[in-house]
Amino acid sequence: MKTYATLVRIAAVCLLLAPGLGFAQTVISDNFTNASSTYSWTPLQGACLTAGNGTGTVPACVCAAGVSSMCLSGSGKYYGAISGANFAGGFAGVGLPDAVGSGALRLTNGNGYNDQDGGLISNFTFPSSGGLQVTFTTYAYHGDSGGAIGDGADGMSFFLIDPTYAPSYSPPSGAATTGTWTPYDIGAVGGSLGYTCTDENGNYKTTLHPGTSTQQGFDGVRHAYVAVGMDEYGNFQNPGDNTSDGPGYLPSSIAVRGPGDVAWDSLTAYNSTWYPSSLAVGSGSAGTGTQAEAVLNTCSTGYYWNYSNPRRPVQTATRAPDYNWLAGVSLPTTSLLANENASRRGYTLGSFPPTTTGIYAVPIQYTPRANSTYLDYDSYRSDAPAPASSHARWISTIARL
Repeated sequence: MKTYATLVRIAAVCLLLAPGLGFAQTVISDNFTNASSTYSWTPLQGACLTAGNGTGTVPACVCAAGVSSMCLSGSGKYYGAISGANFAGGFAGVGLPDAVGSGALRLTNGNGYNDQDGGLISNFTFPSSGGLQVTFTTYAYHGDSGGAIGDGADGMSFFLIDPTYAPSYSPPSGAATTGTWTPYDIGAVGGSLGYTCTDENGNYKTTLHPGTSTQQGFDGVRHAYVAVGMDEYGNFQNPGDNTSDGPGYLPSSIAVRGPGDVAWDSLTAYNSTWYPSSLAVGSGSAGTGTQAEAVLNTCSTGYYWNYSNPRRPVQTATRAPDYNWLAGVSLPTTSLLANENASRRGYTLGSFPPTTTGIYAVPIQYTPRANSTYLDYDSYRSDAPAPASSHARWISTIARL
């Protein structure tokens, strides 16, 4: 568990989903700079629009006077009592809101407020049979320069979910009218970057999965297919932090992880004898014979466990879908993913050639706007079959204190 290094995470995203490359293309473009989005998204935790006005499907970061819905500041909201001026940075460096046209999708705030995560998932799916091209730009700044190379924590991921499965979580009462429910949820915090499960006791979350009484705990994303992690701190590829494989701690790196489904609800659905519902929930200290321990052991070993005798659980010989590490590239210290010295998003702007990383023969263009260099080109493939369609999602997490 990291004991320092909070990082403001702001992402200004321009998304181009172009399924069927070489065939008829479907293009979805959203740069999130204005007061609202015209597309249907589900925001999770701290995700909000810095120039938002509370309309559309993504909340405003700052609640306007007299407004209490579709915004995240104020009593009982995700960002609590943070006032506009105390929000980190913004385009001009004076807090939020940003001017319309100069906004961004903010996933976490940082700036002294710790233990945050945020994500955005598409409410629409798209076919992946012909490939997928995604282009987005991120801004990361105003951190405390923690970690081995002083690039803060934790990072951001972009990943795909296979929607051919039944929804992961059922809608709670009233969801049809409140619009707050999502059938999917964020993965673990910290080095998991909201995608994988976690191996760290300190990363246990008591937040409930939507529509259930199940705590998020150590769970990773259910029915996950592939993720690209932009990892500042360095634990996305570290099996000492999450999952069971990877080259280890590698700060300032970009990595790809494959399919996974290590979450309590998935484990008990897979084999209710091995993962009986009678197990106590457990907590951040896991505890013997608990749901928390079962997820933690499955995540850290990459194998299913038999908890039919909770006092004497046994590791089975059956591999679990544990978000296997596929490949990664470490960046030079002259090309960090964040600009820790910047205090405003406008300061991080620059002219950078896009970096293209092929994932499952699907190109992803990523332009970091935090320094003055650009990333190398790498291409990765996997033998995992592609789902017929996918949901797109961005996730950001920052360090826990």
